[in-house]
Amino acid sequence: MIISLVNQKGGVGKTTVAINLAAGLVRHNRSTLLIDDDPQGTDLQWQSVANNHLFEVRHIPGPIEKADVEPVKDAYDYILIDAPPAFGDITTSVLGVSDAAVIP
Repeated sequence: MIISLVNQKGGVGKTTVAINLAAGLVRHNRSTLLIDDDPQGTDLQWQSVANNHLFEVRHIPGPIEKADVEPVKDAYDYILIDAPPAFGDITTSVLGVSDAAVIP
């Protein structure tokens, strides 16, 4: 399942929810990939600073296409996508590949 975290406003907790949701899923034995789609790369920075490797984080700072997630979709129970704080091409593409969206 692919779940996106989107909101046109910044500072609403998208990244915090994404990181904690990923950690919770891993603790329940669900394989999880977190895609950091925000050009700022906050999820990736968090992982490197916290030295936390409970789950994989990939930085894709731009529009996401099905071809980006299709090859890895079957390798994970959940793919979470943390979108940037805007409603434009990137967020639209994230919503296009997602099964569900969380709007904090």
